[in-house]
Amino acid sequence: MNAVVEKVLMFNPFAILGLDEDFVLDSAKLENNYLELMKQYHPDKIAAQGDDSKQKLEITLKSQQINDAYNIVKDDIKRAQALIDLKKQQAHFDETIAKKDNEFIFTQLEMREAVANLAQIYDESKMAAIKQKALDDKQQNLQALTQALAEQNLELAQKLVYRLQFLSKLQTDIATVEEDQLFA
Repeated sequence: MNAVVEKVLMFNPFAILGLDEDFVLDSAKLENNYLELMKQYHPDKIAAQGDDSKQKLEITLKSQQINDAYNIVKDDIKRAQALIDLKKQQAHFDETIAKKDNEFIFTQLEMREAVANLAQIYDESKMAAIKQKALDDKQQNLQALTQALAEQNLELAQKLVYRLQFLSKLQTDIATVEEDQLFA
């Protein structure tokens, strides 16, 4: 079980932050609610109040819970996974459908191979092309994810989350190859 699933099973990050369970996010409301909660539950606040160890522990745990919820909700992929995990408990959900994504598996292999080849023999124009493809694919999948979640199509949403996780990792790998080229 991944860390996001474990956290969602322990609490609802949207409820903690006073937000609707929705993929489309009002980032200003998220920031405002987070800051208000942290004013109330920041561990430094109780440091000045004396030596009540039980209260300090409770505030520290609540502060950590608020931070965890914020880190889940502010990230598109983690937010989507949290929504899927919350909703799949209430609906029929076949995760094997989401994992059978043969079309994208081929794309993954091609893109990984291209980045690996560019790590060996760097070509700036080819790197720019693969970088743009990863960015375009990520944007397309984010749009499709928004629609899938709006339509409560959890299997498709899960498939798209898996794709987005790959694309985010690929972007990190591309940045690493580019950084290595700067110092080569």
